[in-house]
Amino acid sequence: MNDELKLQLRDYYKEISSSLRCTKKENEKLLCEIKNDVEDFVENNPGADFEAVVNVFGTPLEIAESAVSDASPKTGVKGILKLIAAAVIIALFFYIAFIVISLIDVHTEAHGYFSEGILNIYNVITGGINI
Repeated sequence: MNDELKLQLRDYYKEISSSLRCTKKENEKLLCEIKNDVEDFVENNPGADFEAVVNVFGTPLEIAESAVSDASPKTGVKGILKLIAAAVIIALFFYIAFIVISLIDVHTEAHGYFSEGILNIYNVITGGINI
């Protein structure tokens, strides 16, 4: 393989890598498979140039689309768990906000005093016996 073909293939691989829309790990795996296939093709066809590689394997965009469509679909379990966790946190935030607002509202309605309410609760606890 000559130096010009090596440079062209390096750029070809970079373009394929940037076209792949998957995780870093999957990207590396797919790119490694593509590199192995291209290198095998070049070794088995000594007169092959860059145009021959593109004719056999396709453009970087075609390769990326083909690789992603052939890859197994993601289950998205982590995404669902993150969504559930976010929903729980938001619900907890609203619950705490409701309690704080309720306490402020009760305090405001009582003009800052709770003595009557406390006495009523004390009467319920003592069975209505005033001391």
